[in-house]
Amino acid sequence: MAQYKGAASEAGRAMQLMKKREKEREQLEQLKQKIAEDNMVKSNIDKKFSAHYDAVEAELKSSTVGLVTLNDMKAKQEALVKEREKQLAKKEQSKELQLKLEKQKEKKRKEEQKRKIASLSFNPEDEGEEEEEENEEEEQDYSPVKKKKLGKNPDVDTSFLPDRDREEEENRLREELRQEWELKQEKIKSEEIEITFSYWDGSGHRKTVKMKKGNTIQNFLQRALEVLRKDFSELRSAGVEQLMYIKEDLIIPHHHSFYDFIVTKARGKSGPLFSFDVHDDIRLVNDATVEKDESHAGKVVLRSWYEKNKHIFPASRWEPYDPEKKWDKYTPFWAQDDASAITPQDCSLDCIQQGGLGCEYCRITRADVKRALGLNIEAFGSCVPWPCLEFLGKEDPKICQHYVQAPNDVTIEFVPESNPKSDTIVVSWKPSYYGIAFLRGFQVSLQALGGSSIACQLLLFHRNLSLPASHAERVYKSDPFSGLALGSQYASYSHGSASA
Repeated sequence: MAQYKGAASEAGRAMQLMKKREKEREQLEQLKQKIAEDNMVKSNIDKKFSAHYDAVEAELKSSTVGLVTLNDMKAKQEALVKEREKQLAKKEQSKELQLKLEKQKEKKRKEEQKRKIASLSFNPEDEGEEEEEENEEEEQDYSPVKKKKLGKNPDVDTSFLPDRDREEEENRLREELRQEWELKQEKIKSEEIEITFSYWDGSGHRKTVKMKKGNTIQNFLQRALEVLRKDFSELRSAGVEQLMYIKEDLIIPHHHSFYDFIVTKARGKSGPLFSFDVHDDIRLVNDATVEKDESHAGKVVLRSWYEKNKHIFPASRWEPYDPEKKWDKYTPFWAQDDASAITPQDCSLDCIQQGGLGCEYCRITRADVKRALGLNIEAFGSCVPWPCLEFLGKEDPKICQHYVQAPNDVTIEFVPESNPKSDTIVVSWKPSYYGIAFLRGFQVSLQALGGSSIACQLLLFHRNLSLPASHAERVYKSDPFSGLALGSQYASYSHGSASA
């Protein structure tokens, strides 16, 4: 009988390896058995459709020669199918027998292996138990080392990791801050402010009301309407929806509140929208080109009045409020450095009539009018009834036998005036597309409403000039109109000069 003479620990390891291999063999056998069962299922499926095999069809064709009755054909087909099924059954039986033989051989091999192991001079089971105990002791010895490897480093920043307690604490703090902020905002909204406004019907009528910062423009207009109705008959039947509120040349929608402008520090074209107190007119005490925090009285206007007069200053400057548009630095139009804006130049009348290149856009003085017409029209400045014909078309009247449309975008801007008792303005406009090729100049008139005084300027192109359509986007300016009395109202008229 063979005996193992090696160390007991090595014999135990050998035994464990043998057990491991035995287990792998069993798993392999199970896998083979599963594959065989799957193949058997597939073969059974094949049996169901065995009548359609090519072999059956070929044999049926070879066994039937000539004309055969239908019953004989069916009988032969059934016989061949049964014979085919028998053959397949025999194949399956032979496969099953082969599997049984392989299992018996494997069983005999295992018994022989166990018999050989039993002939050893030591008990392999005991050695296996000792080896397992040794392995457990080793695992216990190394277990603290494994824990250290999987442990956390207290110096690492874990604030970015999910933490339920920390998130709950942050949410609670956020909620407390939100409630505190809302209480502060409600307190601000409940504060009272004094609002100075001017009812504008062509002239100003200043009033004052007290409102809360949280009130909307609609609430303010309702309160203003109650104050104004007793003094203005046209407002007695008017509703809030028929009124407009104009602040710093911007038309403020009714749904906005004073709180919105105060919190956002919004600004208009000529001053802040968040300040409702009123200072003196900044044009009298400061440079109008320098932005200040001083505000102007907002205007309350009937919508019907605005629709009738929106082409006349000051309504021509008003535009709807757009929260996205910024007016941080406001520069009046006349002070803008715009290369497309054209201002009048000094030219001789001969240069204009002969069409010289150095006299494209020229001012006509009273002296030119007197020399050309032999008239002294002191009361009307430099205005004449037919400026194109009198100055450019005497030799060729056809040059003035065209019509042009009135200019667009007529704008009036205030210019700084050294005299605090008067104003100075500049008129600007864009020519119309229609008839621009025949345009010969402009005549700008400024007349006091209810009065007879007229200020007039005549501005001509040279006779050989024909403007392209692109010049309809260029801005033309007048000379300053100075010495206008404060509080007076004027109507401005700008005409294209080319009609016969």
